[in-house]
Amino acid sequence: MPLGASGLLIKTQDDKAKMIGQHVVVQRVTEQSVTKRWLLPSLILLATLIVMALLATIAIPTRGPFRWDEATHALKGLVIAHDLRQGDLLSFAYNSYRQVLYPPLHSWFLALGYLGFGPTATVVSWVSLIFFGLGAGLMFLAGGQLDCRIDSQRPNITGT
Repeated sequence: MPLGASGLLIKTQDDKAKMIGQHVVVQRVTEQSVTKRWLLPSLILLATLIVMALLATIAIPTRGPFRWDEATHALKGLVIAHDLRQGDLLSFAYNSYRQVLYPPLHSWFLALGYLGFGPTATVVSWVSLIFFGLGAGLMFLAGGQLDCRIDSQRPNITGT
């Protein structure tokens, strides 16, 4: 692999290279390594979608009454939805600020769900399910940032 005038590594389109101390590690990128690289994340994404679909079809329609934690989140979302419906931004800010045990993002999205689809238990379950799926995806992406080695999938799996 050629070196430039400043001693920096010049990459070609078909090679991935990484300098480690004085040594240069070069890996040839082939269709097989690209397929191998994206196969496991694709399978994890598919498994997450299947779990979410099962939860949406089995758990949400047959759920019972709220437990205390779900009821707290649902009530905070209902209060914020009322503030938004009334156009009272001061009450919206105050009720968001009062949530010292929970970040207000979930309540804000619950409020948007209540405004769009009505205040039902199904809306609460769907918003929570969407946050579950997004959280798993973000953990997968964050795990990929833990290790910068070429073709390393272990941190992504650990994060998920």
